[in-house]
Amino acid sequence: YVNTPEDFLAWMKKPANIPVFLFRGKEAVGVAWLNGAADRHAYVHFFFLRAIRNKDVIGTGKLVIEYWMSFMNEGVPVFDVLLGIVPEPNELAVNYVQKLGGIKVGTIPGMLNYMGKAVPAVILYYPRHTNE
Repeated sequence: YVNTPEDFLAWMKKPANIPVFLFRGKEAVGVAWLNGAADRHAYVHFFFLRAIRNKDVIGTGKLVIEYWMSFMNEGVPVFDVLLGIVPEPNELAVNYVQKLGGIKVGTIPGMLNYMGKAVPAVILYYPRHTNE
C-alpha cells in the first residue's frame, strides 16, 4: 500500500511502472502510469489532483495515451493495446476512460476491492487502431 510520499516514490521507481508526471507550468496536476507490460499490452492508470480536475483532464489523458502509443522498439510499436480495470461503482473513472476512447468489454463480478467491498470490475481497452 501507498501511505506516504516516500511509499509513492518507492513504488513509482519500481521497474514494473512506467510513470508520466503531469504538470501545468510548474504546478503538478497528476500522474499516469503503465504497469504489467507484456507482449504488446500494458495496464494504464491515471490520478489527477484538484488543480486540473474539471479543466482539461480529457485532453491531458488523450495526450498521455498518444505518448504511450508512440513508444517504438526498432521501428515497431511497443504497445498495440492499453488495458484499464476500473471499479464499477467509480462511475466518474469509468466515464473518464470511455471519454478518452477506452472501449468497454464488460464486467467481472467481485474482482476488485473498492472502499472495503468486493465490487465488479469494468474492463476497458485502448486499441492502437480504432477500426479493429
